[in-house]
Amino acid sequence: MPGEANETPNLLSPGEVAQLFRVDPKTVTRWAKAGKLSPVKTLGGHRRYHAHEVHELLRKIQDKYEITFNALMLFSGKWRIV
Repeated sequence: MPGEANETPNLLSPGEVAQLFRVDPKTVTRWAKAGKLSPVKTLGGHRRYHAHEVHELLRKIQDKYEITFNALMLFSGKWRIV
């Protein structure tokens, strides 16, 4: 149904989730099948995702990336521990 995401602001469409992660919407569907996200089905049969769950996953990925990036910079010699 048009505008479903607007009527339920705590739920995100696969396209909206994909934009946050900069991936294809089909990747979001694969994550749901793998258990990384829990989809909610609308009356029309469309998948939606809880915003808080999506933002938590995004935070975990960003934290992991930041740790990996910091370690890479440290071990490459571009950063030093003072």
